[in-house]
Amino acid sequence: MSIIIFSMMAELLSGSGIANGLAVGIFAAMGDWAILLTPQLSAVFGALANSGNAANGLFMASQVSLAVEAGFSVPAVIALQHAAALSLNMVGPVRMSIVCGLAGTPGREREMYRVMLPFAMVVVGVLFAAAILIISGVI
Repeated sequence: MSIIIFSMMAELLSGSGIANGLAVGIFAAMGDWAILLTPQLSAVFGALANSGNAANGLFMASQVSLAVEAGFSVPAVIALQHAAALSLNMVGPVRMSIVCGLAGTPGREREMYRVMLPFAMVVVGVLFAAAILIISGVI
C-alpha cells in the first residue's frame, strides 16, 4: 500500500509541476552542484523510511527535472537517484533493531552503528563520486 501511495504522490508532484518548480529552484540556487546534494538527501530519507520507495516516489520526478534543466544524462541521474534511495537502508533504524534482535543483542544498536558507520561513509563517498562524474559529463 505504501508503494502505491508514494507512486501516487510522485504522479501528483510531476503532473502539478511541483517537481519541475522544485528542480528549477534548486538549480537556480546551486547550479550544476545541486546534483551533489539531492542524492545524499535521498539516501538519508531512504534510510529513515527503511525503503527506497518513499525517496524515489518523492524525489524521482524532481531529479528528472533537475537532469533536464542542467543538461545532465537523464538515465545516469535516474540511476543515481535509485541507488541513493536504497543505499543507506542497511543502516536504517528499523534494520538495526531487527539485526540486534536476531543476534540476541537487543538494545545494542548504538554499538552496531559504530561498527557500520565506516561502511555508510563509503556509500556516501561513492554517491558523491558518482554525482561528480555526472556533473563532469563522464557519465
